[in-house]
Amino acid sequence: MFVPIAGLPLWFLLRRAGRGATFAVQGWGGRRFKNYWVYEEQQGKDRLSLSLKLRLVGNDRYVLVVPPADEWRRTVPLWAVDRRAEILGRVTQSWAPEDVEWPPEEFSGGRRR
Repeated sequence: MFVPIAGLPLWFLLRRAGRGATFAVQGWGGRRFKNYWVYEEQQGKDRLSLSLKLRLVGNDRYVLVVPPADEWRRTVPLWAVDRRAEILGRVTQSWAPEDVEWPPEEFSGGRRR
């Protein structure tokens, strides 16, 4: 895709505005930062976040690695400990099923339980 250099600042601003608008409507959102998926949510005036690991497959495909329930409880912030199903439901709705790696104990016949 060819984008004139003069158009890059405008493209960047429009992209940020779109992401901010979605966040404002839903109250939560996510983005990739290096090898992590950062989930953020607004609670009052606070913006809370947690990070989930991504695994690079090939040169340009990332797979979201869902931590097992016990690891989730040990590693996420306190506000998210008892909200695993809710948060993962939000995060995975925008991911293709083949790009989400669930723990083996949560799989039955190739499908998530």
